[in-house]
Amino acid sequence: MSSGEEILARLEEDGRILLFIDESGTSEKPLPELEKDFMVYCGVEFYSESYSNICKRMNDKLSSISSDVQEFHATEIVNPKKKSPWYKASCEERIDSLLLLSELVDKYCTIAPYCYISKEQYNLLVAGTLAEKLTHKEGLKKVFFNSVLSINRIKNKKYAVIFDSEKKLDNEIKIQSVSLERDLLYEDGIILASSITLPGLQLADYAVYILNRIHHSAHRIKTGKRNIFDEVIIESANILKPKYMDLLKK
Repeated sequence: MSSGEEILARLEEDGRILLFIDESGTSEKPLPELEKDFMVYCGVEFYSESYSNICKRMNDKLSSISSDVQEFHATEIVNPKKKSPWYKASCEERIDSLLLLSELVDKYCTIAPYCYISKEQYNLLVAGTLAEKLTHKEGLKKVFFNSVLSINRIKNKKYAVIFDSEKKLDNEIKIQSVSLERDLLYEDGIILASSITLPGLQLADYAVYILNRIHHSAHRIKTGKRNIFDEVIIESANILKPKYMDLLKK
């Protein structure tokens, strides 16, 4: 039986499609323009042949900042708290890091599929179409995974689906079994892993962060409270717009 480390190392083998996934959202109603209690699942898809170069560029960048900074985490880069290793990084280093993430997604990502819906919209539009009663989060996750797995059927390549685990795994992985398209999945299921071990998950974190924060940055700009990071987020959203695929409109 392969170890988790071996399974992750083989992601770079030729002939695979890699889909790294993360989630985000905003509880209640933080902005007038937003529906309250919205969630978003987003993935970034790459061909495995490009993954080693992606990893190298991200690791090289981290090494140039500080030995304390172990991963790219968009929220910490933009708004680092005092205990965050990003707190000591300069503004220029943080901006350069965001621009690198945008460049890598723009250059190597084939598509960035996402599902984005508020709790009220979910109850009105989606919940009644599901065969089982699921919460807003459970239902959106099911719709997202079923959609991306169905889309992959026509690509006829082994598909590795890696999701950022909600629970700390400490360099371990878990494999969640699925019933749909299992024959096409690497390791026959969805791999749950920690983002600190996988640059691909850090790019998924960035892609989902942009989808979430674009509304906040637009609001700050509209109200005259813009800062340099709002500018970077708006610029990145424009660059990555062709990559995003709204699965609920398919």
